[in-house]
Amino acid sequence: MSNNFSESHFQFRMPNGRIRYIERSLLAVLHDRYDAARVYQENKGVRFELTFEQFVLLVTDSRLNTIRNAMKKNVVDYFFRSRRGYVLSWKDAEAMRSGVMNSQTAAYINRAESRKVGHFIKGDKHSDASKQKISTAKKGTKHSEVTRERMAAAKRGTTRSEETKAKIRAAMLARKAQK
Repeated sequence: MSNNFSESHFQFRMPNGRIRYIERSLLAVLHDRYDAARVYQENKGVRFELTFEQFVLLVTDSRLNTIRNAMKKNVVDYFFRSRRGYVLSWKDAEAMRSGVMNSQTAAYINRAESRKVGHFIKGDKHSDASKQKISTAKKGTKHSEVTRERMAAAKRGTTRSEETKAKIRAAMLARKAQK
């Protein structure tokens, strides 16, 4: 290996023992992304325990090649701002709830995938506090005239079965009895 190569590249030892060589120019881009992610997470109140070396190990070879290609085309800034651009995010919702970003809870994924982390999935339930917030936000809001007309038009022509009518009648009588 020439001396010129070692001056232009930096080596990282992977957990499997393999050595990964990264160009200093790419390393500078990664360091900028690391600093931006650290500041962003700390401003959100996250305990940031991820070192730069751990951050680099989160970036797969495929993602490094994608960043290299963006650098060759001189569109690195555009790439990182796009939906396909990579961001430091959480592995899953449980990791996000922990509030600690480290090598076990962090993932280097594209922006679109990151937005899905923490979204409700089948079986998730709102907490009572969350339900109260939703209720408070909804109170006092009124549907526009156009929306009300559309809802009415959607209902026109539908008929209710006698069983449904009986259930509605029973519920209404129960509400009146409570007053």
